[in-house]
Amino acid sequence: MDKGFGNKKDYNNTQNKNSQFYFFLKEALQTSYKNIKNTEKVYKFLAGKLEIINDEFLDWYSVWLSKQLSQPISKEVLILSVKVSLFSEIINQFYLGNKEINLEIAIIGWEMNADFIKSINKSA
Repeated sequence: MDKGFGNKKDYNNTQNKNSQFYFFLKEALQTSYKNIKNTEKVYKFLAGKLEIINDEFLDWYSVWLSKQLSQPISKEVLILSVKVSLFSEIINQFYLGNKEINLEIAIIGWEMNADFIKSINKSA
């Protein structure tokens, strides 16, 4: 292996994790949005994904969400903001898995949404 270059296997593992996190989050946000009045359905979905809701996801989510909410204001970004708010409420009350990580995920969503809303107010 050449000096200064990462291991291709590590790169592929990282890409697989990123894809896994992205598709999990996409489904979690949509499930939360569609079932806000039926949180048990969302909890059932989350219960089947406990292995994904971990420290690595938490780190990935923070970076991903920051990038998404710092894009120029659009309908898609506003919808994402609403979905993140709903998901944050649901994951905060989720009774399975690591409650500390669930809370951290919720806090990231709340804090980044608060910053996003402040940025909208400043530009208005």
